[in-house]
Amino acid sequence: MIPRGFTEKLQALGVARVHFAYHWHEDISLSEAEAFDHHGGPVALSPDLRNEIEQAMYASDVDLYGVYLWDLDSGIVAPFGQLLYLEGSPEHGTYVIRFEGNEERILQVRQWRPGQPEELIGTWLTDPDPNVRLALAENEQIPRALIRPLLGDLSGDVQRTMQLFAPHPMQGEYTQTLIRAGDPHALPMNLKALSHSEFARVRLAVANNPNTPGQVLSELAAEWPFELAVLCNPSCPPALHAVLLDRLANEPNSDIRYAVAEDPRTPWALLERWQHDPDPYLRYRVGKHPHTPLGALKALEYDPAEAVQSALEDRAEELSSPTDLSEGEVSGGQLSLAQQWEAARNEDLAFWLGRMPGLFPDVLTYYLGHPRKAQIVAHRSDLTPEQMQTLADSGTTETRRKLAENPFLPAETAQQLARDPDEWVRVAVAGRPRLPEALQQVLAQDESWWVRLKLTRAVHLLPSTWERLAADPSMSEWLLQNPQVPVSVARQVLERLDGKYSFLPTEHARPELLALFSEYASGSDLLALAHNPATPQSPIIALFRRLLGEGHDPLTFLIADPATPPELLRRLMVSEHDLELIRHPAMTAQGLSELVDRRIAARFHRSVDLDVVQPILASPVVTPDIIEKLIVPATFRKEFRLAVAATPHLLPQVYWRLLGDPNTEVIDALQRNGTLPPDLRERLSAP
Repeated sequence: MIPRGFTEKLQALGVARVHFAYHWHEDISLSEAEAFDHHGGPVALSPDLRNEIEQAMYASDVDLYGVYLWDLDSGIVAPFGQLLYLEGSPEHGTYVIRFEGNEERILQVRQWRPGQPEELIGTWLTDPDPNVRLALAENEQIPRALIRPLLGDLSGDVQRTMQLFAPHPMQGEYTQTLIRAGDPHALPMNLKALSHSEFARVRLAVANNPNTPGQVLSELAAEWPFELAVLCNPSCPPALHAVLLDRLANEPNSDIRYAVAEDPRTPWALLERWQHDPDPYLRYRVGKHPHTPLGALKALEYDPAEAVQSALEDRAEELSSPTDLSEGEVSGGQLSLAQQWEAARNEDLAFWLGRMPGLFPDVLTYYLGHPRKAQIVAHRSDLTPEQMQTLADSGTTETRRKLAENPFLPAETAQQLARDPDEWVRVAVAGRPRLPEALQQVLAQDESWWVRLKLTRAVHLLPSTWERLAADPSMSEWLLQNPQVPVSVARQVLERLDGKYSFLPTEHARPELLALFSEYASGSDLLALAHNPATPQSPIIALFRRLLGEGHDPLTFLIADPATPPELLRRLMVSEHDLELIRHPAMTAQGLSELVDRRIAARFHRSVDLDVVQPILASPVVTPDIIEKLIVPATFRKEFRLAVAATPHLLPQVYWRLLGDPNTEVIDALQRNGTLPPDLRERLSAP
């Protein structure tokens, strides 16, 4: 259950409903959220608010991964929409999240209670959206006898949920019926009777059974997925078989076509109709299907769609031409034209040959015209400008990425790749040496964070590019890592950051930069600069070096001195000694606020450690604005918020701040805290 305080926080921002997806892709967990008001209009969400919604959903009682609808008024969180992989898998692929479905119906089903019309249930049972039927199965208020058919629902989620709540006799009856429908020795007359079963899985088993009469198969083949089962049934009458081939080949629903093309039973006679279909993701499935013959695979080798090429990667061995050549012979060069052709057509040797000098022109042309192999030669110095332009126009994403790194790339082609739809192609362009002014201007304004980051590391940037990147809040600090950054630009960046940076290069920078850094650095960074003999002398560096010469740690020595003034304390912030610094008698509210800002900035994930939070909250100079920016999920991990919620006798503002936390565990910890103010405790216990 999502905490009421967090729900009210979103409602105050005008949010009525949230669509949320949480899934695993390429070894990382991803989430997507979109919010809407009561009229269905979009509500903008800040990155921090998206993060809090993710925490709330993660802590609610829904499954870890899925696509959901959250209705704030009712508090219902329900499966809604779908996540579909157009090609590949969660390890590597292309997916689409569809927030589609009848929201009102799903909510209506989940809110049904005894006394409401039972006729509605019959309508919901046949709803094509499995999320509506899942809502039926999960509503424990609905008598199981009214939704018996869901025991044999075609959706695995619906069926499994129904099995959790259905009485054992009901489940046993369904299981026995399913066994009879799948019995290869079943009598045709019995199968005919079972073809009218209330259980969809039983009817599907009848459609798959070779003993089912042709007339029954014809009746069953009226809808998906029975059409495919009947088509693949060896007892399917020839006339019906031809009709079903045409019907499925012309199926307008892409999801159904994908499912047909993925089914291992689907015959080549149907797949053949799709090998030239305009949908690349359908052709991808044709390329992966075990019934697709070698001749068709070889034709697909030249399909320009990257999805199709990814399917063929899994079948490379089938496409590879046999050879007696070894990797050593290919790498050694001096191959004849016939041997080069032999190696180029072998999947294991094509890579090594493509990187060797002396490719015959016809063999190079073969590589350039092959969608999967063009990337192997995209780096070559013997490509003509026309050949490189062709790769930029029609090459795969990986080919264009490799081409963008080619040092012989013509300026016009580089300009084109700087506007490529794939951000990693543009990143590769940003990494090229000596970028011309026109390219720098384009890349400095790129929408991709990664492209602009790559540009901050470039050498020979023009003054206008330095200025543009310095004015970019998400990039300015990264400029400090560039050894060529002009001092004037670095000063501009440090002035804007005002000490709130995450990292300074205190070891290998130019002396004039080290001098500049020493004007703004504090804590551990300032100490590192004092240790660096290349750092020019300044009053603060001289003080630190004198104390080091006397055998003191400058930070501990100055923090331990009660006479250290506030203006010097701010130069000691962000180190392992911050706990002692917080308790210094000269610490002010302004200094404490600055320490919080600097520690937040100094953490890669913008989080603050618990060891300093509790002393900050207990400090006599803590102010409400410090609490506001400190006790938020964006900077303070759940484990730390739990600890603070359980800590007795803190300022009331701290507990009130946690009232809007998205995590139920934090709210539970608050409720167990016996030192809460009465008005807050009353708020927590309200229905």
